[in-house]
Amino acid sequence: MELGLPLVTITGGEPLLREDFWDLAGRLIGGGVRVAVSTNGTLISEDTAVRLAELSVSYVGISLDSVNPQFHDMFRGVRGAFARALRGIENSLKAGIPVGLRMTLTRYNMGEATPRSSW
Repeated sequence: MELGLPLVTITGGEPLLREDFWDLAGRLIGGGVRVAVSTNGTLISEDTAVRLAELSVSYVGISLDSVNPQFHDMFRGVRGAFARALRGIENSLKAGIPVGLRMTLTRYNMGEATPRSSW
């Protein structure tokens, strides 16, 4: 598969819910394309992280919309989403996958993304 693409990011909704995710990612990587995954992180168990690493996924971007667990859960509409996203981050890092955080900015969490001179 010669696509001439430096990187494909598989995103969604939640890409790990796709029945064909593993086949799609595997075919891209097998064709020489670097693959990143943009996810809410809640489905990245230890086993899933190992499987992603074994597949040679280049990067996982995980949404974390606040340092406040209650706000994140409210924003995502799922109680416990913050804790499960953190586990997904930890599991990915433990498996050796580079992780980046993604934040949807709103007027309610914008202060968390504003640089502070005291840092």
